[in-house]
Amino acid sequence: MKKITILCLILNSSILFGQNLVPNPSFEYHTRCPFDTTSFPSGFLLLAYPWQNPSTVGNGDSSPDLFDTCSTNVGFSVPNNAWGNEYPHTGNAYSGIYCYYKWILSREYIQVQLIDSLQKKTPYCVEFYVSLADVSTYAANNIGAYFSVDAISMTGYSNLPYIPQVINSNNNLLINKHGWKKVSGSFIANGGEKYITIGNFNDDPSTDTIFVDSTGWDGGIAYYYIDDVSIMDCRDTTGIENYQNSSTINIYPNPTSDILTIVTPIQSTIQISNIQGQLIKTLITTGTKTNNDVSSLPSGVYIVEVKTDKGVAVKKFVKE
Repeated sequence: MKKITILCLILNSSILFGQNLVPNPSFEYHTRCPFDTTSFPSGFLLLAYPWQNPSTVGNGDSSPDLFDTCSTNVGFSVPNNAWGNEYPHTGNAYSGIYCYYKWILSREYIQVQLIDSLQKKTPYCVEFYVSLADVSTYAANNIGAYFSVDAISMTGYSNLPYIPQVINSNNNLLINKHGWKKVSGSFIANGGEKYITIGNFNDDPSTDTIFVDSTGWDGGIAYYYIDDVSIMDCRDTTGIENYQNSSTINIYPNPTSDILTIVTPIQSTIQISNIQGQLIKTLITTGTKTNNDVSSLPSGVYIVEVKTDKGVAVKKFVKE
């Protein structure tokens, strides 16, 4: 009862301050420690309420895992467990799923209902952290997050047939077996989405795999630990109207679907990057007002960095 009360207070705090919409984002709160596998054939993840397993197989072949320092089962303890050795990104716990299996098409996913539904035409910033388990012989770089109005499920072991709104960047190789790698992105909500599902939604031929080493299991797996999942309104987290840098620098309209106007001092350098920090375009100003066509950019949040002789100012805009 005490843990449930604490969880309710945390959820209410998130609502009040408009922060993370993911409940129990780092899997810290659970009904008991993971140690008796026979009682949870669908995976220990179910202990970390309200996280759930979208697979309806439930026979242990598709069973997302939960690892915690409190576990007396060495297979699910932290930092040492049956899949490797890794400390949590934060706290005492993390989850784990299969994202690739060389010999058989097999996937695992984790899913949770958000604290509140997403709002139409609102930009959301998403991030979570992954670490490739030591037993893995392969890395799978296509891990993503799919948002849906209703909970989704599967009856087999294959990939879920959905296109995630947020997917790991091709340049962000998820090959680290020590430490954590951030998967992040942004998207414009259609409105009403209330569930997030995380995993590899690609089939085997379209999965970007990398052979890591031969020290893992012979099955040729890519197994990932997952921690610290978050989704926030980008306007709250990134400060789209961030005027504290300079009152002489402005961008409009914001959001925009085609032309972005950037007002700067005459001699300035403008750099536009995506939310992952990848440089998209560099502009040298010839006047105080620069019009930039962003119609070809995917929907999401972008960073505008203006460099002048007085320093650097940073703005953010939403591409609809």
